[in-house]
Amino acid sequence: EYASNRRFTLWDFDGKCEKVVKTKHTTFYITALRDNRAAYYHYSQYGKKKNDYMDTISIILKDITSGKEKTLKKVHLLDRSSFKVGRAIVTYGSFFGRVFLSQTIDGNLAVGVSNQREIEIYSPTGKLVRTINLEIPQTPVIKKHIDEYRAKMLNYLQKKIETESTPAKRNWAKQEKKALIKHDFSKFFDKHLPLYNDIMVDAEGNFLVFKFPQSGEEQHPVFQVYSNEGKYICETVLDSGKYNVEID
Repeated sequence: EYASNRRFTLWDFDGKCEKVVKTKHTTFYITALRDNRAAYYHYSQYGKKKNDYMDTISIILKDITSGKEKTLKKVHLLDRSSFKVGRAIVTYGSFFGRVFLSQTIDGNLAVGVSNQREIEIYSPTGKLVRTINLEIPQTPVIKKHIDEYRAKMLNYLQKKIETESTPAKRNWAKQEKKALIKHDFSKFFDKHLPLYNDIMVDAEGNFLVFKFPQSGEEQHPVFQVYSNEGKYICETVLDSGKYNVEID
């Protein structure tokens, strides 16, 4: 479902729509759990000071049978991804962490915040079952990270200036680039880079934690593998091979 809709849809494995479930909040990252329950999160944002916002991500547990909801926990993250271009607000990537939800092989809920080393496992009713401690070291943000991100975004806007289909779109890209050149890119970053940028669970129940890229250059995805119980297994690389197959 689209995030602004206060609902999500249940489908069976044959693609048949089973039920539309109403929610109290807008829904992001909907995750199916066992015992006819699900989880999702919604977020609210309030201004702290100029160009600074605090995101409050509320993780919600939904009982499909009764329709009842409860807030599992709230995560507060600083957000400096927005700035003004004329009268408009433009949003770029922020490096202050993200919340990830995933279903475990036994139908529990894994909750991770990408600037924290712990992944928490909860039962569908909200009981903390265990905690997985990641073996990913923190990487301090240095000037190279900021400069690479700045160059990447300015190059992106330059391509838009050269390729947009209408004069109005090309002119807007010029205004955006002009404003971005003056922007302090260090404000997009926390003191450390996020630890990871995705969490997945494979068919055997292992957690695949994709490490956050350490450079703006093209890299093969690197991920660590942890057992369902949280034991570290290995770290490996997804190599696209000589045919340079795109891996997303």
